[in-house]
Amino acid sequence: MRSAVLILVFAALQLSAQQASFSGVVIDAITKQPMAGVHVTVSWIAKFPDPSQPYGAISGPDGQFTIPSLPPGTYQLMAHRHGFLYLQDENKDATQALIKLKAGDAVTDGIVEMTPEAVISGRVVDDYGDPVQGAWVRASAVGADSSMSTVLQRMNASTDERGQFRMTGAPGRFRVGASTRQRGPGMNEVRTDGSEIPVYAETWYPSAETEKRGAVVEAVAGRETSGLDIRLVRKRTFTISGVVTGTPEGWVHAEVAIYSKYGQGPSITPDSDGRFTLSGLPADQYTLWALFQSGDLELRSAPVDLLLEAANETGLNLRLSPGEALSGTLEFEGQRVSQTTAIRLETRQRFSWDAIAKDEVNRDGKFTFSSVFPGKYRVRIDSLPENAFIKSVTADGAAVAGSVIDLSRGVNGSKIKVTIGLNGASIEGTVTSENGKPDCCAMVVLADSIEDVNDYMKSVRGGEKFRFTGLHPGKYRLIVSGPSKPYGTQTAEELFAQSPEIELHEGDRITRGVTFKPRGVQ
Repeated sequence: MRSAVLILVFAALQLSAQQASFSGVVIDAITKQPMAGVHVTVSWIAKFPDPSQPYGAISGPDGQFTIPSLPPGTYQLMAHRHGFLYLQDENKDATQALIKLKAGDAVTDGIVEMTPEAVISGRVVDDYGDPVQGAWVRASAVGADSSMSTVLQRMNASTDERGQFRMTGAPGRFRVGASTRQRGPGMNEVRTDGSEIPVYAETWYPSAETEKRGAVVEAVAGRETSGLDIRLVRKRTFTISGVVTGTPEGWVHAEVAIYSKYGQGPSITPDSDGRFTLSGLPADQYTLWALFQSGDLELRSAPVDLLLEAANETGLNLRLSPGEALSGTLEFEGQRVSQTTAIRLETRQRFSWDAIAKDEVNRDGKFTFSSVFPGKYRVRIDSLPENAFIKSVTADGAAVAGSVIDLSRGVNGSKIKVTIGLNGASIEGTVTSENGKPDCCAMVVLADSIEDVNDYMKSVRGGEKFRFTGLHPGKYRLIVSGPSKPYGTQTAEELFAQSPEIELHEGDRITRGVTFKPRGVQ
């Protein structure tokens, strides 16, 4: 019995020797005085798919805290108390912000600085000076403060019924912008007095339409910067009108759908004569089409692309027609189809393509789509070998640009042929953080057009490699974006235009390293 007790005591001592501890003091970043009641946590960073395990403690009256019995490993430090922010690691890169503990480590000099929140408050009014309820207000950091991306996600607010807003966050220099909730396209109010449905641009304090022209606001830790009145700038709006034809006799329940960068708007029903009007539309690129469905009968019009920027669009004719069978053949250059392959047709949306039809290619290389409506479609092939690519597409013997076939006037018995090349280009390279550390993460994108920015995309840590294969010949943009300016803070057009161009030929094997700025690097 005594031996068993000794074994248990020895095992407990051995386990204790293997564990680590982390302790220190919490202080006010402004006054440097100790702070009580701060919830300090260290989260053990596990390897995927294991969950991260948090360990915590509360600081005492003297600001001291201790977190004992920690397994060896790498930890992320966080601290919480109402009215304060933990910003100590916001301007460090990912590796500097981590705590690495070995077996038996006892860190006793941890210092956690808590920064009092800054407050920005004010009002949002329309062009008549009336309060705007439900406006979305956000702060955009200026200069060096722009690296505080994690905290700035909280620096926003919504206005109340008096148009008032109040938001808290990190101290610093900001520009403050307000926007109304953007209505989707298709609001069908018709005004006969000549007035326009109000649509407002995102407006920057005090009344600027661009962020760069907005006034800079100083937010001070522990204080409220108040009295900011933002007067919204009205945008010009436009109208689209026309008629839907081809509806079966006796039926009037066709619908008109509209799509913009804000997504698909609500469908509207034309009147008994098939006429429709869409009003209050801000300047933008739109796609419009009509559809009808009753039981097994489905009709659609060809989609119409419209750029509204100078004048209204009137007199449109959206003609409904049934889907038609579209057939064709697929061949691998110099050989027969030797594997299970599927072909897809995709319709173009803003900066992306959505699949609408799919068919298996048989061993003879033949395929058939049973119901294809008028429109433009991009051809896609699934399950290709690594370096295979779509080399050419023909419709009724005529080559098409890229892989996009134009069936806007209907299928009309068209036949398509797709040829697969087996020696596509490839590009690969190492992603390097500017400080040479394994920071997370860069977004690497390869695109040959603005509509294809989602085709080849990878998130890669510093020091790791990216690789894209099966690329058709042509000119591409290599887009790299790091966490200090996350992908999406610029428009797709801006990212595409700013990125270097690379020309690829069939069979090219290109190596091209890229560099990104980690968080905190200006």
